[in-house]
Amino acid sequence: MRRQDCGDGDDEPQPEIFDAGIFASMQEVLASGVLEANLTVGPALHFAGHANLVRRILQPRFVVVIGAESLRIATMGFVGEPLLGDRPSEKRTPFVVCLLTQNLMETSGVQIHINYRVRKAGPFETSILSCVSAEVPTLLDVAMNKTPSFLIPAAEQAQPQLLLAGVALPAGGVEERGDATYFRVEVTPADGRSPWTVRRRYQQFHELYTAVRPATNHLAAMSFPRRHLRPCVGERLENRRRGLETWLSEVVREAQSRQPGWLKPLCDFLETR
Repeated sequence: MRRQDCGDGDDEPQPEIFDAGIFASMQEVLASGVLEANLTVGPALHFAGHANLVRRILQPRFVVVIGAESLRIATMGFVGEPLLGDRPSEKRTPFVVCLLTQNLMETSGVQIHINYRVRKAGPFETSILSCVSAEVPTLLDVAMNKTPSFLIPAAEQAQPQLLLAGVALPAGGVEERGDATYFRVEVTPADGRSPWTVRRRYQQFHELYTAVRPATNHLAAMSFPRRHLRPCVGERLENRRRGLETWLSEVVREAQSRQPGWLKPLCDFLETR
């Protein structure tokens, strides 16, 4: 396709907007019906069932992601529990899922692969439209082939699913057993199941820290409570409890969004059911 100038002078060749072969490939995708097949909530409902969540997606939106040689469909919506919002059109949860198809121009009739990413909604993301706006830079990078389509490496695809509403270390859950101090960790799943508790020592938190190995400039590294040379009692113990709660909450958030490699050690630590 070429854009021609309609002036009185000699026509000069204009830059190509689309290569003819690429445009033909896009037309084939449109004619095949694969585009319409992915403009539905079906893939999102399949994901919810696979992750043992309530089979629903709230405020679903579809985004057609077009690059120079690519065509993908992104589906976004709120998933999991607890249910928030008063009006039916405003129903949401604390979790946002973004599902993204592979490049539909490279499918050639094979099964369509869909990758996904789940993250916690921001404090002001009460509408899926604000969530879509937040994802635009990532989708643009995918369209320009600067980043993979949320592709999870093969070594991480077998990692367990984890979707939690939160974790807490209550102040009344600190327990002394002989010379050891245990912290009660309350785990609340996002799929509506009953919460459960585990008890962990500081050393076990440190072992989890070693297993996930956060980067030095990462909040999950900077927020981990340091060791004390003197006995950790009184105010120092309370500061440690609050610090461990903040740190563990950050690890859970990152494992469910940008650090899928953290899932296995985190699931073991929390005894995920």
